[in-house]
Amino acid sequence: MNIDTLIEETKRKSALINGLVIDWQYIQQLVPQVLNDENARSAPDFKDTCNSLRKILDRTEEGIRELKVIVPSFPEE
Repeated sequence: MNIDTLIEETKRKSALINGLVIDWQYIQQLVPQVLNDENARSAPDFKDTCNSLRKILDRTEEGIRELKVIVPSFPEE
């Protein structure tokens, strides 16, 4: 593997991890608003908040699948 390929692969992995970290921070903020705050349900932007959360969850799910492919797997003993 040449140095250029190694650099690009490292950047790709870093971007994936950083994206997951950022998404997780938003998930932690939005989930309690959507699931626990009864007052939020009557707010005008509740629907938008729910839709945004679903998009972030989808993106996170996809990122975790990508991460899972990167992690080496070994047979269980």
